Amino acid sequence: EGLSPIRGILGDISHVANGNLRRAVFLLELLSRQNKINDRSNLQKVVAATTLIGIQHVLEEALRGRVHDWKWEKQGGRNKRVLKGALGALDQLMNEHALEADDVASHIHRLLTTGRLLLEETMLCEILDALAQCDVKIQTSMHGRVQLEEFLHRVKEISMSQPV
Repeated sequence: EGLSPIRGILGDISHVANGNLRRAVFLLELLSRQNKINDRSNLQKVVAATTLIGIQHVLEEALRGRVHDWKWEKQGGRNKRVLKGALGALDQLMNEHALEADDVASHIHRLLTTGRLLLEETMLCEILDALAQCDVKIQTSMHGRVQLEEFLHRVKEISMSQPV
């Protein structure tokens, strides 16, 4: 291809791709077409733009104890009660990205295991255990969102029972 990437960016791409050759080639091609292989921070920007930050927002809201949070908003000249908090963010995320419940569980698992939340080890273990139980229930249930709601309530209980 005749590319001359900056030193270290290929290692960064390899790390981000995590063994997925297609993803590594795609990231390299994406960066090279936009002439952004000369700065390693460009890869961070691309990764941040393509990951589902909404999953992190959902989990953070549950950790703060805001699973069901209703707000009044003006819509069409009338006040309407709108679901916010973790469940509101979850519904919005699932609708915008056409995610199924098992997709959400997979993204939450990836978020928890990459260490981006900096949770205490005991809390992380309890949340991962609750997520595993949720994932099993999702596989046997027709209503996966209900299982995710139960998981978010469990995350709230875990966060309330442990010092943050």
